Amino acid sequence: MNVRLSILLVVVLILIGGSVGITYGLRDKEPKEQDPWLFKLDFQDIQAIRIAHAGEEIAFASDDGEKWVIKDGEDTPVFREKWSGIPFLLSGPRCDRAVSETIEDPSIYGLDDPRTTVELTIKGGQLLVFHLGDPTPDGQAWYARLENDTRLCSLAAVWGQVVSDLVLDPPVPPDLGDLGVTAEDIVRIGIDHGPDRMEYRLLNDQWVILDGKNTPVFEDSWPGPELLLEGLEGTQILATYVDDPGVYGFLEPTTRVQMLNKEDDVIEYLLGEPVPNEDAIYAYLLGSESLYSVPADWASSLAELVTSPPFPPGAAPAGS
Repeated sequence: MNVRLSILLVVVLILIGGSVGITYGLRDKEPKEQDPWLFKLDFQDIQAIRIAHAGEEIAFASDDGEKWVIKDGEDTPVFREKWSGIPFLLSGPRCDRAVSETIEDPSIYGLDDPRTTVELTIKGGQLLVFHLGDPTPDGQAWYARLENDTRLCSLAAVWGQVVSDLVLDPPVPPDLGDLGVTAEDIVRIGIDHGPDRMEYRLLNDQWVILDGKNTPVFEDSWPGPELLLEGLEGTQILATYVDDPGVYGFLEPTTRVQMLNKEDDVIEYLLGEPVPNEDAIYAYLLGSESLYSVPADWASSLAELVTSPPFPPGAAPAGS
């Protein structure tokens, strides 16, 4: 997860949730007045979110309050690592302080043309809208108001930053075609298909088959490590969390691909069952929670590196 976002979320959740505990004292003390809420609702009642910030906007929706999608025309599932805690965050912003019971001139606080507007659609179709304006003089908070409410308060700047980052850095799942590795980085390949396995290695600038004899690959039949990456460009994100790996064939994958780069980092992905009614195969990248689909013809090409390895003409596989 993005470290900066993780820190921001932790700080914000502390700010809006406060601390829970009981303090025993020897003397009675006056209870401290709680900071007011801009509003408060059950986060599970939020059905849709729209955020406009700096001329851009993004929208999210959920049918059950748990599985959220980005309303981008494709209903892209949100990436859970970047989304976790967001509905709760938006369900009850606590004012850093109440500034005024009545706003005489919204322009003084940047609320005539707010930098950020958030719309929440609540169960029953109710629409709740609030605005964030200019930062306070000390820069620690942003002025805020609830639409159709005369009160003015300020919200912690870190809270406002997390909200605006949903527009500036949307919680989209990682692109399987952008793993941060190039074909030139790959020095070793292992592919399992069914019960069989083949391994290849870059040895003295020559790809060889690890068959006990380091047989050089037949260049006319060798697609190179480019093949292992090119199909990932055509991936489609189906979900950001795999609830049951067995449903998609990942417990006993049809094909398992392992790539080792020059830094000895291992990249591994699994290809499972066919996607119903599509010319595609379910795919899963180890280290990611997301479910993808990849082109079926590309998956077949990978399997051929096991079933029909690129031995030179006349060279027999070991054991044949």
